[in-house]
Amino acid sequence: SVDHLTVPPKKLEALCAWLDAASPSRTLVLVGPPGCSKSSAVRVLAHERGYDVHEWTPPTPTLWSEHAHLASSFTEVEYSSKVDEFCAFVARATKYTPLSFLVNSADQQQKKKKTVLLIRDIPSSDEAGRARILESLRTLACTSQSHCAVILTEQDEGGQSNARGGELM
Repeated sequence: SVDHLTVPPKKLEALCAWLDAASPSRTLVLVGPPGCSKSSAVRVLAHERGYDVHEWTPPTPTLWSEHAHLASSFTEVEYSSKVDEFCAFVARATKYTPLSFLVNSADQQQKKKKTVLLIRDIPSSDEAGRARILESLRTLACTSQSHCAVILTEQDEGGQSNARGGELM
């Protein structure tokens, strides 16, 4: 519940206003240190407002040697990078809208389920992968019919997650 979130009230109000907005600025970027309730705030507030939350989280990394072992043991096992999986998630999110089997259009509008796409920690990659990720994010921001929250975790100069306490930005 909202009472259990460690997010300042003004930040929660801003997040609520974003969720309640009809159309402009459907993409939101939240940045903060690990553990400051970025994802939790989106999930809790979205559920309270009747949204379904569809979440992309980075998959567990598969080392090439693990893939080679699996491929030698089983047939037709394709290797898929985090970038490939991220771009596939975004493509599905922008191409497919939920199907409705209601006949009456007034009922359809009333029962249409709202969605929030929650993207946690965009994968890191080489220059070509970053270009693919950026293009996917542009497509998502321009064509998605859902609210989209992109969650970024702050890191220090050494690439480590910033462990200091902090608040959602």
